[in-house]
Amino acid sequence: MSAAGAARSGRSGSANLTTAHAWLFSPALNGICPGRGQERTTMAKPTSILVRMISTADTGFFYVAKKNPRTKTEKMELKKYDPRARKHVLFKESKIK
Repeated sequence: MSAAGAARSGRSGSANLTTAHAWLFSPALNGICPGRGQERTTMAKPTSILVRMISTADTGFFYVAKKNPRTKTEKMELKKYDPRARKHVLFKESKIK
């Protein structure tokens, strides 16, 4: 319908737009994506967790790292730089509190 036709019929352009798209928000659709024939799915949760890597030099310095518990079942141990000790030391995994 043209703008002149909408003016003659008594409908405004904005009201016509909202009623034209009202079927998108219909409760009868119940999560079905119109035009695709598929249901909407949610994304998977991330499998990796955050762990705290604490310095063994007892400086209190720590890194936060990601770990996939499905593939890495043992506790992580990494040699990284500790700026408080000013050298590379062993960092061991612990839980984030």
